Amino acid sequence: MAKFLKDTPVFMACPGCGRTQRAKLKWAKHHKSLKCKDCRETIDLRKPPASAVIAKTAYAVTQFERTLDEMRAAAERQRKLHKQSRKKAKKKGKKKHAKAAKRSTKVSKPAAAPLAKPPAAAAQPKPPAAAPAPQLKQGQWPA
Repeated sequence: MAKFLKDTPVFMACPGCGRTQRAKLKWAKHHKSLKCKDCRETIDLRKPPASAVIAKTAYAVTQFERTLDEMRAAAERQRKLHKQSRKKAKKKGKKKHAKAAKRSTKVSKPAAAPLAKPPAAAAQPKPPAAAPAPQLKQGQWPA
């Protein structure tokens, strides 16, 4: 809040000339009066027109800061949830690797015997075997 208080400007109108004067919020809260830079008239910061502007500005700054704090807290919660989910995923992955390592150390069972061919496939005649292609030497053309 200190940074917001130092840097936030308060804009108020001079009662003498009507021009806008500017002061920092922290300074305006801790002082009683301000001299107009144009007409040199004193602006009382404790009386209603100026004090209302200072109060509205302070309220807006506190609301803004509260909103920023809520957003920061929400981001922190999201970060923690993401971190927890990554840890869970990492643990789950390690468990899978451990189970796979245990399986590989066990004696594997013999493979199952191949299934018998269906009778329909046995009834079909086999095509005659094709003769192997002749081997060509370098420079020869097929006939």
